[in-house]
Amino acid sequence: MSGVAACLHLDGRPADEQGMRRWIERLRRRGPDARHAWTDGPVGLGHALFQTVPEDRPGGQPVTDVTGAVTVVLDGRLDNRGEVAARAGTGGAAAASDASDAALVAAVLAAHGVAALQHLLGDFALLAWDRRTRTLIGARDVFGLRPLAYRRMGNTLWVASEVAALVESEATDPDEGFVGEALSGRVTSLTGTLYRGVARVPPGHVLLARDGGITLSAFSTLTASLSAATSMADAEDELRGLLAGAVAARLRTHGGAGVLLSGGIDSAAVLASVPLTTRADVQAWTAEQRADVSETNTAAGLARHLGVAHHLAPAAAGRFDYEAEARAAAGTLLDPAAANGAAVRAAAAHAGTRVLLAGVGGDEFFTTNRWHGADLLARGQLRAWARFVRTQQRSVEPPGLGLIAQATLAPLLPRALRPLARAASRQLSVPSWIDPAWARRIDLADRLRARPTAPARTHAERARLLDVSGGASVWTHELSDRMAVATATEDRWPFFDRRIAEWALGLPPELVAAAPQRKALLRSAFRTHLPVALHQPVAPFSFEHVCTEALARLGGPTAFDHLRVVAAGWVAPSWVAAARVRLWPAAGGTGDPSVADALWQVLAVEAWLRQREARPARAVVV
Repeated sequence: MSGVAACLHLDGRPADEQGMRRWIERLRRRGPDARHAWTDGPVGLGHALFQTVPEDRPGGQPVTDVTGAVTVVLDGRLDNRGEVAARAGTGGAAAASDASDAALVAAVLAAHGVAALQHLLGDFALLAWDRRTRTLIGARDVFGLRPLAYRRMGNTLWVASEVAALVESEATDPDEGFVGEALSGRVTSLTGTLYRGVARVPPGHVLLARDGGITLSAFSTLTASLSAATSMADAEDELRGLLAGAVAARLRTHGGAGVLLSGGIDSAAVLASVPLTTRADVQAWTAEQRADVSETNTAAGLARHLGVAHHLAPAAAGRFDYEAEARAAAGTLLDPAAANGAAVRAAAAHAGTRVLLAGVGGDEFFTTNRWHGADLLARGQLRAWARFVRTQQRSVEPPGLGLIAQATLAPLLPRALRPLARAASRQLSVPSWIDPAWARRIDLADRLRARPTAPARTHAERARLLDVSGGASVWTHELSDRMAVATATEDRWPFFDRRIAEWALGLPPELVAAAPQRKALLRSAFRTHLPVALHQPVAPFSFEHVCTEALARLGGPTAFDHLRVVAAGWVAPSWVAAARVRLWPAAGGTGDPSVADALWQVLAVEAWLRQREARPARAVVV
């Protein structure tokens, strides 16, 4: 979690280094350790350092390769340093042991140009200036785990890790289409932001700016790799080895490292993989929930079982300063589920832990896929499909027959009938709290149904790709990044290692859907490593109280007085009035928490709109 920034004058006029130094200060919260700027003719690069890998040093970025051809700033981490060094011709693993990740990226870009980007493994957002072709390069890893956005203002292109840095100099109107997605709580766009004219670089894409023009194209996509596994035992061995490698790569840290331990199988598998690495100082950190929804005992038992120091901190959703964080990020209110871990993150940071590993991704890659049944029917395997349906119904979170039928049949509709099916469900796709007339004007129904291109061999593989590369996934990553920035920590997610992802995509579906339980393969792989409490899934807890506590923190029912989102015509006032009474009955009694999440979406955008209107512009000339 560092910050990167660039400006490029597309008309060729020179950039001002002092102005670049002032601009990079806008990313101070991402890089409290050091900030540096560099200019060369029309371009300026800036870096704000939060040191989380040992090779980084204050003053180490921007970095230029030995030939003087390419200068780079990097937010992120390379997991295949030796391979990148060898490809760049810099001496392989021996040279990689001394060079920073940014230096290796500069060397490989100098040797191979943007074609080298497809060979980078890890979490990253980078900016580079190739003076040979006078091209500014911006790129983001295939999952979008590090943020990167850009804005053109006249003849100047601005690029930065945070949208906030791009909107401080000059106000811009709301992008109502993306506002509709944010209000719905169902972001589908990979490029949109709340601000018109400000865009995000999509995952796995490279931005090129030169000769007055800007282009955006994909440099890498996830593709299924063929697993050698022919049995559950084979798959278990492969999974343990891959996860151990991913955890080891993410334990290359400057300072302490920890694991955010929830008590579920995903974070448990990550913690159980730590002993297979060379790190012996990793600690576990858990946010202690309300007693009736707590997995604290399970987490504590796992830490004892593995001999790992375990720390607790109270859940923080009801105490987090949402409005201050929203102002700093120039964005909507942070999701309460993310804010719930603020106190435990802050405690970890205070103890010297800068890097926190988490089990995010286990659901995406190892839960039975909803479109597996469609593949079985397409192959005419009716008995196998019937077994699959029975398995689903015996799970701890059984979907209704209607959902099973929809997931099975929708992918099999002939292409000619799909527009009719979309039209029939269009009204159902717009949330009831959105003003219908406004939703029609911005084509919100079509926006919410949009899906990225996801080439795949099977329906199940495509569904999994959509889960991990769609707009909702990337938006979630960006919210997690905001939480990390707010607490001076860095998130690392071993399951979002590209090698694990592509291996999981290539698994025979039968191995993923082999038992009437969630993540059967993952549980089976770590059965001998974990306490009995984690061998079987438990019914999911309801965390509606987290959102309710967060709403109370912001004023409860009074927070919905005089809403700007209602005055703008975005939100239906009658719905807000009814939902407010449902959650906070005027006559007392028990409220209905089922509307809390929708009310949060309304208030999240409301807070953004208010702070946007109150935010003064701070001009910087670069």
